[in-house]
Amino acid sequence: MDLKAPSFFRRGSFFIFFPQLSHKHLFLKNLIYKVQPLSLIFACMRKIDKIIVHCSDSFFGDAALIDAWHKERGFSGIGYHYVILLNGVCEDGRPLEMIGAHCKGDNEKSIGICLIGKDSFADEQMASLKELCLKLMKEYGIKASDIYGHSERPGGKNKTCPNFDVKALREELEAQI
Repeated sequence: MDLKAPSFFRRGSFFIFFPQLSHKHLFLKNLIYKVQPLSLIFACMRKIDKIIVHCSDSFFGDAALIDAWHKERGFSGIGYHYVILLNGVCEDGRPLEMIGAHCKGDNEKSIGICLIGKDSFADEQMASLKELCLKLMKEYGIKASDIYGHSERPGGKNKTCPNFDVKALREELEAQI
């Protein structure tokens, strides 16, 4: 059976629930997320007040591969909201309406961005990261001081992720706003 979200549904609008399906699903931006049986899912956008930057700790990958990795670890799907590829292309991950699964203790009110790589990143990736952060800062009223590397948060203790100086990123973003 070919299941697609209605053409009127767009990111940033609301959840649509289809109780007639045998396995209850949420349709969000052409992705299907299985959910536990619920009697009602209602329109709601969560409060977002920070951005947390990660790295994939791999020299390859994309949103689809990370989705598979996260499912292997028992997640419902990709935990990051955005993935920035080696060439700077930004891919959508988990829909923004859904709470992330990327930084314990901070998922509920944050956006997770993952750069493919380990400890060095292409200029195109960093340019895309800055552009995406500026867009999200404007859209959600996030300050540059509320952008963190995973290792800077309590849920990222004992980690080095994203393996670059996020303080310098914050300073660059602050200078651009």
